[in-house]
Amino acid sequence: MNNFSEARNAASFYIQSAIVAQCVQRDPQEFLRLSELAFEAEKCAALFLLDRFENEPMRSVTFRSAAALALDCKKYLEAKKMVYQGLAGNAPEDIAQELMDIYEMAERELRLAEIPAAAIPVAKKPKATNYFWLKGTLTVADARQHQITIVLEDNKTAKVNVPKDLGEIVRNYWNEYVNAYILKQGKVLTLVEIDKIFLQKTA
Repeated sequence: MNNFSEARNAASFYIQSAIVAQCVQRDPQEFLRLSELAFEAEKCAALFLLDRFENEPMRSVTFRSAAALALDCKKYLEAKKMVYQGLAGNAPEDIAQELMDIYEMAERELRLAEIPAAAIPVAKKPKATNYFWLKGTLTVADARQHQITIVLEDNKTAKVNVPKDLGEIVRNYWNEYVNAYILKQGKVLTLVEIDKIFLQKTA
């Protein structure tokens, strides 16, 4: 595709075709195929704006659309890449939040895919509601207990067990505003994934 408009037009065509495949033809394989084509076209359009930081909100809106399409076709790593690119500019606050929501959904799907079902005893298999997100600032690390403490937005604290890489987490996220994906088993909180939260820059 030679330019932004051509890529966007192609993406719109594939999106409409995917909707027909899903809602009219009820063909999930065709829906997935067309969604993948829509994503590739929208990704191409977004990359035409990669360095065009003055083209807001079009730039961040296009990356948001590409990220959402990546979710539709289960390309979760691609969705995260589109979010990173979309947040690299000056996205409006509402678009930035939508990008972060997509990031969280992609992270959740990736982490759930990595948890082997056979490793969880059937009688104690946690419900989906036992997985949740915590947002706050990482302020304390206890090497003996292999724990970190996160100060939440309401100033309450949460002690979270870290199964591995405590030192690396402390080096990368100490005193940073983070988004932590947590597994709760009884009163025990265990870290599944952690990443920094991208805060919108203010003038």
